[in-house]
Parts: sequence; C-alpha cells; structure tokens
Amino acid sequence: MERPVPPQLSLPSYISWFPPLIRFLASALQYQQDSEAYMDELEAHQEPHGPQRPEVMLYNQDDVWMNAFLEEILAGTNFKTYYTAIGNPNQRALDGWYWLPATKEDFLTMVNYSWAEKRQWIQDQFDCDDFSFGFKSHMVEDFGTNCVGVVIDVPSSHAYNLVVFKDRTWALWEPDSNVFVQPGEDSRHSFREGLILL
Repeated sequence: MERPVPPQLSLPSYISWFPPLIRFLASALQYQQDSEAYMDELEAHQEPHGPQRPEVMLYNQDDVWMNAFLEEILAGTNFKTYYTAIGNPNQRALDGWYWLPATKEDFLTMVNYSWAEKRQWIQDQFDCDDFSFGFKSHMVEDFGTNCVGVVIDVPSSHAYNLVVFKDRTWALWEPDSNVFVQPGEDSRHSFREGLILL
C-alpha cells in the first residue's frame, strides 16, 4: 500500500502570506512608535516646565490694600473692575487676599517657568483673551500668586494682563509674546477704557 504524499504548498500561495504579515508587523511597529510618542507627550504635559519649579518669595496684601491700589492705578482712565462695573463703587478686587512677588525680576523668574511661550496663537480659538485668562490661571496654579489680572481693552478689542507687585508698582504684560508693555505704547495697549478682572 502506497503512503499518501502530503500536499505541498506552492510557491505563490506561500508568498501570499508575506504582504499581510509585513503590513501587520509594520502597523505593530507604528503603534509602538505612536505609543512612545504619546507617552513622551503625556510626560511633557504633566511636567511642562522642567523638573525644578523656581522658588519665589510671595508677600500677601488684603483687599483693602488692593482696592486702594487699583483706584490709584485706574485714576484718569475709564476702566472699570468687575465690581464697579456692576455698580459697587467701594469694591474693586475679586479676592480677599493677594499674594504678590516683590519685584518685576521675581515675576520674570516665574514667567520663565510658564507655558505661555509654548502655546500657539490661533484666531478665535486660542487668541489674546485665551492667552490672558490662561496666563492668569497658570500663575495661580504654579506659584499660588493671584497678582495677575486680565485687562479687556475696549478701544483696541484686545486682552492682556496687569501685574501688581509688593513694592506698590504695576506693569502691563503681553502674554502673546511674553513681554512687558507700556500703557499707550501702541494701539493694542491703549489702557484707556475697558474692564479689569483682578
């Protein structure tokens, strides 16, 4: 009795398994690379500014101090704060206590740790008001300082930040480009009329 000969794969049917196998291996490799890139991005997002947050001494002042200082800053302008805009002339500050850096130099130390310069400006999606509110929130989140206010400049239809320092000085901050600006230095920073949230 003759033993049956096992069927042999023909060369073409054997080769036909290679393209799907290669596609599978390529997609598995791509998945691994995408996963590694995602994990790198996630890690960068969790620690966006590097491993070491700088230590900056903050000094606290109450809302009486801040109300008086805001009145001084806004004298001669048509700016309103949240409370004066809704008809309360005796209250300007939003918080009861404020934590302030001593000087502009201390503030710049905090800014160098900030994410703002890494954000991309996108018309109507992440533009001046988003930069301003985001920067204000970020300074509270990272440093516990609520010394940054948001300026809504009505004549220029622009938003930027106002920063108050412990040495009873203040400055305007452009979060789109991370620079100090002078009131009225250009049409975008007229600082004549609008609303300040601090």
